[in-house]
Amino acid sequence: KRPDGPQAKEARLLVVSSTLDDAEVMEVLEARANVVMDESCGGMRPYRGEVELTGDPLDGLAHHYLHEVTCARTFREAVVGETAKLYSGDLESRFGYLRHLAEEWHVDGAVILLVRYCDPFGFEVPSLRDYFDSIGIPSTYIEYDYSRGALAPLRTRIEAFVETIG
Repeated sequence: KRPDGPQAKEARLLVVSSTLDDAEVMEVLEARANVVMDESCGGMRPYRGEVELTGDPLDGLAHHYLHEVTCARTFREAVVGETAKLYSGDLESRFGYLRHLAEEWHVDGAVILLVRYCDPFGFEVPSLRDYFDSIGIPSTYIEYDYSRGALAPLRTRIEAFVETIG
């Protein structure tokens, strides 16, 4: 609502990605929508929680990055050691924080963006899509590489997604 803030666009997007370090990709996203949250390895993911104070600061940092940062390299079961598995419980345990981000930032949709060949994050995509479906947030999955040729198809996919949710 700031008079000097960014101009409101057709949609507010949550971007969930392995990494988003290409400014041109962000320009493509922001040309059509307001990217209100970048939940990626280089975005806000490592900064979401606080590092616990421990006797040895490195222990606190190690615990934070290995156990608290939700990354494709980790998987948390809903109930550790439980033999009876509940897929929806595991999804909520793993991605529940995304529901809170979506509510807090009033997102209209989520873009799951995969840099080609990031296999650990690629294996999470079906579960992420299932989770967004379960909480009623439209999502789209886009895979791209770092080439300039990947920008035109990315632009087309974003435009189509924003039209769909707008």
